[in-house]
Amino acid sequence: ELKFKYLIIENFIPPEEKNKIMNRLYYDSEEDQWKFQPLVPPG
Repeated sequence: ELKFKYLIIENFIPPEEKNKIMNRLYYDSEEDQWKFQPLVPPG
């Protein structure tokens, strides 16, 4: 399943959009999962 998702990302998402997504990702070790930082900081 992961290989399939990677294949879709590599072939259908433009590199600049992929980079925007990758730059927002972070790993939450307390919840043991990857998350996105918000587009606009709260406050």
